[in-house]
Amino acid sequence: MKTRLVLLVCLISILSCQTSSTPVLNEPGKAEYSESHLKFEKWGRTSNCCTAIGAKAAIASGGTYSSKAGIEILKTGGNVVDAAIATAFVLSVERPHSAGLGGGGFMTLYLKDQKPRAHFIDFRETAPEKASRDMYLDKKGEVIPDLSVVGPLSVATPGFVVGLYEIHKRWGKLPWKKLLTPAVELAFRGFKIYPSLAEHIIEKKDCLLKDPDATKLLFREGEPLREGELLVQKDLANTLRRVAINGSQEVKTGKTARDILRYMKAHQGILTEKDLKNYRVKYRQPILGKFKDLEFISAPPPSAGGVLILQMLKVLEEFSILELSQKTPEYTHLLSEVLKRAYADRSQFVGDPDFVKHDFSKLISDRYIEAIRKNISLTKATPASEIHGGELMDDKTHTTHLSVMDVEGNAVASTLTINDIFGACAIAPGTGIFLNDEMDDFSAKPGASNIYGLTGNKANAIEPFKRPASSMSPTLLVKEGQPILVVGAAGGSRITTSVFQVLMNDLFVFKGDLKRSIFAPRLHQQWAPEFLDLEEGYSDLTKQSLEMMGEKVRKAPWSAVTQATHLESDGKVKAVFDPRDEGGAEAY
Repeated sequence: MKTRLVLLVCLISILSCQTSSTPVLNEPGKAEYSESHLKFEKWGRTSNCCTAIGAKAAIASGGTYSSKAGIEILKTGGNVVDAAIATAFVLSVERPHSAGLGGGGFMTLYLKDQKPRAHFIDFRETAPEKASRDMYLDKKGEVIPDLSVVGPLSVATPGFVVGLYEIHKRWGKLPWKKLLTPAVELAFRGFKIYPSLAEHIIEKKDCLLKDPDATKLLFREGEPLREGELLVQKDLANTLRRVAINGSQEVKTGKTARDILRYMKAHQGILTEKDLKNYRVKYRQPILGKFKDLEFISAPPPSAGGVLILQMLKVLEEFSILELSQKTPEYTHLLSEVLKRAYADRSQFVGDPDFVKHDFSKLISDRYIEAIRKNISLTKATPASEIHGGELMDDKTHTTHLSVMDVEGNAVASTLTINDIFGACAIAPGTGIFLNDEMDDFSAKPGASNIYGLTGNKANAIEPFKRPASSMSPTLLVKEGQPILVVGAAGGSRITTSVFQVLMNDLFVFKGDLKRSIFAPRLHQQWAPEFLDLEEGYSDLTKQSLEMMGEKVRKAPWSAVTQATHLESDGKVKAVFDPRDEGGAEAY
């Protein structure tokens, strides 16, 4: 019976590869697939969208105006850091639901003429001094719904402005004020609301209507602003103008800081003057590794992204990827099994390294990687209940991303966030700033899941001044001292899986075709819950074959949105933004 089952799986796999519209991998690097699952018509785009190629530099980001601002900074003599900062501030205007001055982020930076070349800057939000381990639990020890997601108690100390200001002081070239000018102008002038922003306003309507400033900004007579209507953010423009003049002091001790604290006091929040004044940026050693002939550079803890992606790449290094990638069910199953084990490790071990003393090098050690390989079956799914983080060792969200690259060998990958859509659903009056709800990224108690379904352990418990674990994965691939790929994503727990798949697609499946690597349908598997989520585009026969292997397949409710730049074989640079959402690709 077992032999018949294996033969049936193989037969279904062969039929699937012949009939599936995506991905049909008949020849390595020459995949055929349908782009219909991306619903270009929804955005008024054609399949020719989303790409720009230039001889000097390229930028991909989550915003049309944002990428344009960054490329203009490069054209006027700025460097990649200047361009990234200008892009980030325009993103705070163009994507108020995703990122902004009330949030934080990470930046992975590569500067060819410096020693060291690779840098990682952590300007992630931190828990306020008055935060405590059980602050979201009731008297019975159960998690109080929404307390860590909406309102003042969900707000962590923001790091966005402080981080970008310090990065500019250390590596920037053009004047700080010049970099903020495009953001100030766009906030004053306004822009037409694009489809996904309109959808998110409707999605968060009940929450937003509880906040007077959010209501005033995003609603007219109780109805949400619609696609095509003008969004003008005068309060945010004035705040940005003050930040342009005063730098990070504006959010530490200036008017903006006082406005935030006034809101906190009025609503029984715990964020204090001391929290804002004493916020510090962290300069951390990036996750560095070798994969084939490439240098891998990515985010270290408190991000899980770099460790998990490098672990997964190393696990797959000894598999016959080119051969397997031509067999859609087997390849998809293998990725699912690798992802399960990586996310189990994430749950068990990842936290702020200033508080959690784990040796993460063990998760990417040769011994551990080999143990993971031996534990994976190519024909049968391992139940999540049988996978426990580190057991082989002996010891809908919102975010946005930008990727910048020049031909001189410099690159920036930066992921920015306020966590959930519109963060805490609260604007500090007079500032135009949506405050984050980053406290939800901590573990309210061991084993409890957050808004992304991620479970955590003691490593990610709440402590004063601690930074919550993250999935943000700003990543670079470097060959012979030259960055060849800069990539990152927005989308909560799906960030890591999406960045990982774009890397795999670019290296193995589509062989340097960045557009196909981003456009191709994706899967998501995060161990708990153990569903294998598949975007539209996988054939029914592929799904049936996966289910016969024991995978719990379902339709992906949503996917992360990736932005990337790529060094082409002719020496030019390409930018591609993900058509799954609004974005911009610019080059010159």
